[in-house]
Amino acid sequence: MATITTRQGKTKTSYLVTIRKRGHKPVNKTFSRKSNAQRWARQYESAIERGEYGFIIEAEKHTLAELIVHYLKTEQNPGARESCLDWWKEEIGHLKLSQVTPALFSELKVKLQNGSSVGRVHQRSYATVNRYLAYLSTVFTKAVKEYQWCKENPLLKVSRLKEPRGRVRFLDDIERGALLSECREDQILYELVVLALTTGARAGELLQLDWKDIDFESGTAILQNTKNGEARSIPVRGEINDLLKSRRGIGLVFYSSTGKAKYEYSRPFNKAVKAADIEDFRFHDLRHSAASYMAQNGLSLLEIAHVLGHKSITMTQRYSHLCTDTVTRAGDLLNEIVFKS
Repeated sequence: MATITTRQGKTKTSYLVTIRKRGHKPVNKTFSRKSNAQRWARQYESAIERGEYGFIIEAEKHTLAELIVHYLKTEQNPGARESCLDWWKEEIGHLKLSQVTPALFSELKVKLQNGSSVGRVHQRSYATVNRYLAYLSTVFTKAVKEYQWCKENPLLKVSRLKEPRGRVRFLDDIERGALLSECREDQILYELVVLALTTGARAGELLQLDWKDIDFESGTAILQNTKNGEARSIPVRGEINDLLKSRRGIGLVFYSSTGKAKYEYSRPFNKAVKAADIEDFRFHDLRHSAASYMAQNGLSLLEIAHVLGHKSITMTQRYSHLCTDTVTRAGDLLNEIVFKS
């Protein structure tokens, strides 16, 4: 099945390996060392015996860049994944799928952490590095199970970085009152902040909210564009329901002064935080605040995960220490059972 042909050039000798299998086009690869050619030929023949010839042909045919492009064309709402996958395309997109190995990804993991790409100065966090690896791993899973472009996912053999405990910064009652008071000077900002606090939704999700997705009668809204790609329902109740209903219209709920683009919240929000004399607080901490309030008032981690749109409860575990009401009720129940007369 495999033949090795010696080619004598003017200055060096090369070795051409040809693999032939009935019903398939021949596969050729050239090596500068005969030992490498022989090793590759043995690996190929072994794969043929295991019935993996088709996978190897595809892995030799397609580059990593081609795989990523194919994935993005067939995947709906890739969101943040696209920018992460672009990094892999720039770094090793030219390589064939047969050339990317766990060892290569382990090396690139260090480069990724150090921010070694055009325009980056700061190191990436462990969580960000793991996200880059996870997104590409998802692509390889598709390549294995659906496209059949390769036999296995090399990223399953690459260890992830150990992430520090997630940040949990939330507003206490005094801080919350001060911030809302400052935000009232800008109606759009005030409504955005209140909705973030009462739903736990991310800024990016709220900024894409459309009027047609709000049902004022039921007091709910549907976030069509979420981080995990799945639409989810959020509550729009009480004061925020009344405020939004009074100015409902067409298109984006939170828009710029021109009415045609998303609202730029960063500058007015940071100004309000400073005026309220609140330290170390970002817009995303409004989401942490909402989750913390739910945990402190008896909602289970499973319920909190559902509201926040977490696919895995692992992300919600950071709020477990705040679920004191659940712990207290559980303790009372168990004491009643154990010591009942």
